[in-house]
Amino acid sequence: MKFGTADIRGNINLKSLSGNTLYVGPGCTYTTITLAMAAAAANDTILVAPGTYAEAVTFTQDGLTLKSIGSKSNTIIALATTTAAGLVSMSTKIDCTIDGFTINLTAQATAEKYAVYSANASGNNCIKNCDINVTSSVGSLASLGGVNLAGAGSSEVLNCNVDVTQSSTSGVQTYGITVRSGNRSFINVRLSVSDASTGNSLVYGYFIGSTTTFTVRECSVKVESAVTTSGVVAGLVSTDDPKVHIYGTDIDVNCSSTGLAYGTFADAFGSGSALSLYNCTVKAIAVTDGDGTDYIVSDGTIHVYGGNSLGDVVSSGTVTTLGLVRIGVTSAIVA
Repeated sequence: MKFGTADIRGNINLKSLSGNTLYVGPGCTYTTITLAMAAAAANDTILVAPGTYAEAVTFTQDGLTLKSIGSKSNTIIALATTTAAGLVSMSTKIDCTIDGFTINLTAQATAEKYAVYSANASGNNCIKNCDINVTSSVGSLASLGGVNLAGAGSSEVLNCNVDVTQSSTSGVQTYGITVRSGNRSFINVRLSVSDASTGNSLVYGYFIGSTTTFTVRECSVKVESAVTTSGVVAGLVSTDDPKVHIYGTDIDVNCSSTGLAYGTFADAFGSGSALSLYNCTVKAIAVTDGDGTDYIVSDGTIHVYGGNSLGDVVSSGTVTTLGLVRIGVTSAIVA
């Protein structure tokens, strides 16, 4: 069976469990994803043929599935920059899915806008099998980032690659993934953040806050920057009472200048909140002055079960460890 220029026999069941199926691509009813979104009803499926779609996409109904046919490498949603909340925005819609795309912001120039955005207040939204890329050369951008999950609902990010690059030396805030509120789950997500800032920028892999329940399984986080003395480079920063559980994940942080390098950082935790790591490898290196810290607690609790640590553990809160292997480190936990 032909869909646009793609043969999709055996690739997908064209009958939706509920709702209708809309087709996007050359020779199809809709030539853009935006047109299909405008025509969609709740619980419809939008199937997208291979090609590059130069448009910002906003979900218009609850329960929509946006799925590529072919591969994510040849089904691309791309713009240089966006002024929408996200190049792909699920907005406040619930129970929506995006599956199998490359999503590119190639020259982002507007602060606090993302490649993918969701603010569902209930239900569960899913982002899976996607490559998400954001690049910028514009300094002074607050919250340049790849993915922003807001709202009190749930979200899953599965089998995705997220790359965020700030090439300006005057960046302010570069975040790979920002999570606020709700229940969030990340499985097999490779996150990379590279920032050329040489000042006091904040460069984080994950930024988590606001009473989130946050779970990461079998992921990797790599964060690199050249920030100086008052700048911070961190793999994961959690604040404002989240409950964070991280399993089997590698966190690699490198500051090539005099800035602070943290693997994980916990701050402003209330009663019952904690950051827990299970069988993870955490490495934080500040090349110039050697003050990388794998686990740091400003106000809260970190539990570390198993895994490897290649740097210091610093705490003015509570750090508990069981079976942690501290490679090349002889110092005790520093209070």
